[in-house]
Amino acid sequence: MAQSAQPIISYNYGISRWDYVAKARRLLIATSMLCGIAVTALFIFVPHLLVGLFLNPDSTAARIAQDGFPYYAVGIPFFILNVAIVGYCQSIERMKAAMTFVFLRGIGLLIPVFILLPLLLGTEGIWLSMPLAEILTSAAISSWWFYAHKK
Repeated sequence: MAQSAQPIISYNYGISRWDYVAKARRLLIATSMLCGIAVTALFIFVPHLLVGLFLNPDSTAARIAQDGFPYYAVGIPFFILNVAIVGYCQSIERMKAAMTFVFLRGIGLLIPVFILLPLLLGTEGIWLSMPLAEILTSAAISSWWFYAHKK
């Protein structure tokens, strides 16, 4: 979605068509959220089907994955939205923001969360590490957005 929106947003940004940039941004965010919710529903309600695509459903690994998918699913809408916002930032030449968000979601928050959550929550903490890192990244994006638009 982000790759599809990037040329449209970038082109209209370049020719100062702010109304088209805003429309494309709204469509990108709405589509991202809709897809994120749909994928989350799949991970929560039919994890056995998704796991069965890759693993023997009777294996220990499959049972572990099926148990963990609902925890992991919490982060999917945030993941998709974060990737979309990074693409949007790149399209409007906000490279520092885009790189900051990529760093936060990929290393800056994920690694500390992945170390700490399993210590606090056990196995569920492993599954919840990505969702928490994505949620925290979304919070950082929201703060940046509100600060940038307050000016």
